[in-house]
Amino acid sequence: MSISEKEIKEYEEKYRKTLYEKFNIVISAQAENVPRIKSICKSLNIDINDLPNIGITINNKVTEMNNIFKQSGVSLFANYNEKYDFVSTNFVGDAILRIRSLFVPNTVTELTSPPQEDIEKAKSYLSEYMGIDEKIWDYNLKDNLVQSIVTSIRDQHLSLNIPELLNEYIEPTLKKLGLEELIPQLQEELSKSQDAKVTETMKQSEIETKTSIQQNIRGKNATQSQNLGDTDIDEDR
Repeated sequence: MSISEKEIKEYEEKYRKTLYEKFNIVISAQAENVPRIKSICKSLNIDINDLPNIGITINNKVTEMNNIFKQSGVSLFANYNEKYDFVSTNFVGDAILRIRSLFVPNTVTELTSPPQEDIEKAKSYLSEYMGIDEKIWDYNLKDNLVQSIVTSIRDQHLSLNIPELLNEYIEPTLKKLGLEELIPQLQEELSKSQDAKVTETMKQSEIETKTSIQQNIRGKNATQSQNLGDTDIDEDR
């Protein structure tokens, strides 16, 4: 029995709701954190006109991405595969939501408040905080989507599935979004990523081989030394 439209919508809504609940957690945490940061900066005589709530920036950016996908007839959160009759997250949408600057739990929640006595560390903290917010704010599909997809494939260790991912999931979504021009760039970046991975694997293999050879040589030398020692003892007798 094929999956119904209702089941697809339920899957999409469940995933969307889970994400926005996480965004709300960050919004609430930062709502308490922002006044504290401003107070500390003021005590250190650090000028700061406005400090954004990163949680709100994330929420607004995902809403913007969601609207773009909807206008193209694509769901940011779900994808129905007619060939295999199953529903899953939209790989391209998930790539956007997985990158560190947009996916909540890691960097953002670690930025609790700047050091209270060290001016330089406080300035460094503020620079990092504002940098994260700016990166989220500036995110757009034409300039950033290719890297998002490449990063997602790498982080999920899906390199062996690249042809299927491109044909079944990524390229159809890019075409619906009107971003066909990104496909050659994506293929090139994936090729570079693959080449870099192969090179790194070869280097690691070479290091392991050298280490193994060195260990074997040391083992043989130790055995030969032991044999020589035993021979000397026999001769003295």
